[in-house]
Amino acid sequence: MEFVVTVDARRRARLTLLAASCLLIAACGSPAGSSSGGSGGNEDSSVAAELNDLPADQQRAAAEERADSDGTVTLYTNINADAADGLVKAFQEATGVQAEVFRASSESLLQRVAQESSADRLGADVVFGSFDAVSALGSDGTFTPYEGPSRGGLGEDLQFEDWTEAAAEVFVPAWNTDLVSDADAPTSWEDLADPRFDGQLTIEAGDVAWYASLSAYWEQEGKSQDEIDDLWQQIVDGAHVASGHSGMVELLGAGQTGINGANYDYLVRRARDAGAPVTYPTGDASAQLPAFPSPLGVGLTAQGEHQGAGWLFCDWLLGDEGQQYLADSGLVTAQMLTSGDVVDGITLAPYATDELTDERKTWEDRYDALLRGVPTQE
Repeated sequence: MEFVVTVDARRRARLTLLAASCLLIAACGSPAGSSSGGSGGNEDSSVAAELNDLPADQQRAAAEERADSDGTVTLYTNINADAADGLVKAFQEATGVQAEVFRASSESLLQRVAQESSADRLGADVVFGSFDAVSALGSDGTFTPYEGPSRGGLGEDLQFEDWTEAAAEVFVPAWNTDLVSDADAPTSWEDLADPRFDGQLTIEAGDVAWYASLSAYWEQEGKSQDEIDDLWQQIVDGAHVASGHSGMVELLGAGQTGINGANYDYLVRRARDAGAPVTYPTGDASAQLPAFPSPLGVGLTAQGEHQGAGWLFCDWLLGDEGQQYLADSGLVTAQMLTSGDVVDGITLAPYATDELTDERKTWEDRYDALLRGVPTQE
C-alpha cells in the first residue's frame, strides 16, 4: 500500500572527500579528473561528453551502440552481495550487455579506486553505492557527468553535481512484536530513551548517519545541545551494540533482541513478509515518526574503459526499468522520492547531507565516544 507524503528537499552541497580516503589518496596520488592531474583512461570523458551533447531522444540509442562496441561494463559497489548480483543480472537481461561486479566495504572500495586511479588503470566504469562512497569519489573528481533523460526526470535535490541518487535505504526503528506490545511500541525517536527498552535495545556500531540525522532533526525541532546529548546518553545506557543491519534483523526476528534503534526499512519489511514477528512505524499514528533516507547513488567514472556501457547502465538504473527493479527489491527509489510516493506511510525527514559532508570526522568521533563502553550484543 502506498501513501503520499511530503518529502523535505535535501540540501545540495559540494561534497568533500572523507578523511580516511583523503589520507589514502594523498599517499597514492590523485585520480584522473582531479585538479592535480592524471591523464585519464581510454578517451577519458569524451564518450560521456559526446552522449550528453546529443538530443535527448538520440542519447539512449547512441549509448546502446557504444555499449555493444564496449561489450561489457564493470560495476564497483558496496551494496550487499545478493543485491549486487541481482542488479547486474537484471541489467544484462534488459540490455544484452555483459556486466561484472566488484563488491567491497566503503573503505575498501575507496582504497581500490584510489590505487587504480593513481596508476591510470581504474577498473570501474560505474560506481553504485552508499552516500559515503559516492560523495567521496564525486568530490575527488572520479566521476564525469551523466546527463541523460533518466536523470533529468528526477527531483533536483537528487541530482548531485557529480552523481545521482538512485534510491534510498531508510532508517527506521524496528521491534519484535512478540516482545514489544502495541502499547509499548515507540511513537517518537525520544521513546528510545525510555527505561522500558533497557536491555532490549540494539544499536548498529557504524550508524553515524542516523546519529547525525537524528541529532540535526532534534536541533531543528528546538532541542538544545544539552537536551540532545542527554537523550543520546539515555538511549545507550540500556543498549547493546551490534555490527551489520542484516544480522540485527535476524536477531530481532529470533527474539534475541527486542528493538533496533535504527534499521533499514526494506530489511525489516522483507523479514516481516517472510513471517518474522518484526515491524516498524507504518500507516497509523506512529507513522508520523520521521525516517531518514540514506542515499544510494550512481556515478559514471571519468577514467572508465567502457564509458558507453557505463552511461547506458546509469540511464537504465535511473530509468523506469532500473527503478522498477530497485522498487521490487524493496528500496525507496529516486522516482518515489521525486513523486512523494513511499511505501507503508513512512514520513521522511532530511538526511544529514551537510553535516556528513562538512564535519564527518567530528560526527564519527562523537558517535564512537557515545558508544564507548556499551556492551556488544552476543
